[in-house]
Amino acid sequence: MMVRCIADKLSDEQKILLRIAQGHSTSYQLQIGSDYLVLALTFSLPTEPYGGGAEYQILNGFDVCRSVPACLFNVIDNRASEYWRVRQDEDGSLLLWPEEFFVDFFHDDLSEGRLETVNSFKKVVQKLQREFESG
Repeated sequence: MMVRCIADKLSDEQKILLRIAQGHSTSYQLQIGSDYLVLALTFSLPTEPYGGGAEYQILNGFDVCRSVPACLFNVIDNRASEYWRVRQDEDGSLLLWPEEFFVDFFHDDLSEGRLETVNSFKKVVQKLQREFESG
């Protein structure tokens, strides 16, 4: 799935719809007009202070995996990845993620730069990039 960024921060209306707490940062490191590969998709119920709704996991402009609200994008290639697996989280969220992302503490280990997880993440990104380049 490929998306094009149409905004780099949430509007006040979007904050209300997504139930994001007042004062919580809703600005993202995105480039308006740029295309992004969706690595994973999450549909979550609202929680304080983060809110809820549909979120994409993408690589931002600093090559960091970020979860960002789907409403900041337009879909330009609606094919779901063949590598996504569907699971329901304990909190009721619906997750469409590559199998590798379901490893316990995957995202924590990725943000901490654990080599094994970083290498696994890079392989996932390459696999998804190839899938959509051939498309």
